[in-house]
Amino acid sequence: MNILETKGVYHDFSGLEVLFNINLEVKEGERHAIIGPNGAGKTTLFNVITGTYVPSSGAVFFKGEEVTGSKSHQMVRLGMGRSFQITSTFNQLTAFQNIRMGVLSRKGIRFNLFRYVDKMQDITEETDEVLRRINLYDERDVPAHA
Repeated sequence: MNILETKGVYHDFSGLEVLFNINLEVKEGERHAIIGPNGAGKTTLFNVITGTYVPSSGAVFFKGEEVTGSKSHQMVRLGMGRSFQITSTFNQLTAFQNIRMGVLSRKGIRFNLFRYVDKMQDITEETDEVLRRINLYDERDVPAHA
């Protein structure tokens, strides 16, 4: 099964066609590269796949389910993540606190004055697991700016 697939994806900006009939298949565990010069449409393709843009036509599938037009936050909850060339961190928060923000967001947990996030053991465990996976567990209490 394909984990990610696009079928006949087109996208334009006010009539300027950027993506034309993009068909892509990525099976689970595969790695692909999208290469090309500036202005070739690489970022536009990623924006369509991750829900930042809705394609002019065509479809996007993730884990066999059509997700065309889904919002970025919905894609994250389905398990699709994206990294950016320029990262944004909360510099005064620790590595643990920064990663925990992502874990909370992916689970759809929003700020609640009456909920104490430090007591959510499952969130703490998942955050620590992510930190281990990316080899930052030993720096979990270090502020991001350091």
